[in-house]
Amino acid sequence: MMVQIIKIQGEWLHSLRYWGLMNKTQCQRVHAKQRCFERYGESINRDDLDEIAKMILSKDAVRARLVEKQSMRVSIWIVLFRNKEMKVVYDKKRGTVVSFLPMEDRRDDICTLA
Repeated sequence: MMVQIIKIQGEWLHSLRYWGLMNKTQCQRVHAKQRCFERYGESINRDDLDEIAKMILSKDAVRARLVEKQSMRVSIWIVLFRNKEMKVVYDKKRGTVVSFLPMEDRRDDICTLA
């Protein structure tokens, strides 16, 4: 398949989606792999993403914990994978991991005015 030959980085991903060379699920997987490496230094593959999705689907309390439900389709989980806690975004409709978020909550940096 042509998509496997092309080196996908940044802006190319949107072009491949636009031209119909990749579906949304494939784009989500590529994005998740990039964010996992960027934020946790872990290189993962499709089988790893599927394993994380299975942890979430089975509601394995030891390895997956719901943090926040953002919509009917998207939720944020903390999973224990390769002995690391990772914050992931999960798409219920497609059954895929969409992204990896930093563990620190950026909302702590926001100042509130009294």
